Amino acid sequence: MDIREIIRNSSSSQQLLIVSVQDLKKAFLEWDEEIKANIRSTPDDKLVPLKEVAEVLKVNRTTLYHWSKKGYLIPIKIGGKVFYRQNDINEIR
Repeated sequence: MDIREIIRNSSSSQQLLIVSVQDLKKAFLEWDEEIKANIRSTPDDKLVPLKEVAEVLKVNRTTLYHWSKKGYLIPIKIGGKVFYRQNDINEIR
């Protein structure tokens, strides 16, 4: 049984596993590929600047700030600039 099956089929919250380094490495590489595939499969998830979001949603920057504090629309900060995911914006329209 491979590591992924053990994790998927585990009924307890704690288990002690003895695995080889090769099997562990293989599992991590597979998970890494899955994550990369999921990222590539969401091209609609582009980042939109704060100013553009405010214009599209017809709200001001203060409203976007309050929404982020409430968890309604979560921003992504990159290099001191604020962006929002296009999918998140589409969901609240």
